[in-house]
Amino acid sequence: QCNEYVKEHFVLARTDEYAHHVFTHFSPYLDCECVKLAKKLGHSESGFVYDNCIRIAFLLEDDFSYKDKWEEYFDSEFLDIALVKRFLTSVYSFAEESQFEQFFSSNIGFYQTKLNELKGIFDSSQFESVLSNFFKILQLPNMGVNLVPSLLNSNHGFENGNALYASIGLFSENAKDIAPFDGGYQHIIIHEFCHSFVNPLTEKLDLKQIKINKAATGYQNPMSYVNETITRALTIWIRAKMKSIDVNRYLEREKRAGFDNIGAVFEKIEDYN
Repeated sequence: QCNEYVKEHFVLARTDEYAHHVFTHFSPYLDCECVKLAKKLGHSESGFVYDNCIRIAFLLEDDFSYKDKWEEYFDSEFLDIALVKRFLTSVYSFAEESQFEQFFSSNIGFYQTKLNELKGIFDSSQFESVLSNFFKILQLPNMGVNLVPSLLNSNHGFENGNALYASIGLFSENAKDIAPFDGGYQHIIIHEFCHSFVNPLTEKLDLKQIKINKAATGYQNPMSYVNETITRALTIWIRAKMKSIDVNRYLEREKRAGFDNIGAVFEKIEDYN
């Protein structure tokens, strides 16, 4: 644990069986250089939050080694890039010393169960069809889902190379915080993919006059508030195209979350199309 974001969103309940495996296996290695550098990054680097925690993993090779790859995106996110690279260089040794592959192999059953749960909910072919028709894109980019077992109530969408990624945390489809979505995993995955289409379209807008509802916690920046409003409206629109849903119930839920203009934006999606 190193900063407020990590403490709040990278959480494993100690009563959970998988969490027990994590603590049992990795507790002896907390003094490793890799862990110390991660803590240092968390304390000193404001960029060591949100999707960056996951994005930097894509700078590693498949065997966890670091070959000095870098994204220009990170130049504006991190102050001490040398420290980030030292951390990345230390991951391979940590994976070896902590016998990460052994831990991963022993939990294959858990991962497979969660992947099967996802596959049973997310209709990828129908989603691609609706998205392709809406944006008039004949060949959609590759899209992948990152399932992050320790991530809680925080999901991210980002681009890497020629692919789009939806990074989502774990929860049961029946958990109370996701139940209102009627297929919460599907809703969240679509939402995160949509950010990669919506955000580039809003970059040149003048948003100084935007009034932000304080109820929209975490989105008190005008750009993020607008991106989130449009993305949430588009997600509901796409889901309605995929399957019959109670659109008004979804829109009301988003209004309660502080996105006052969600209804007006939803109405305009057809105009945009």
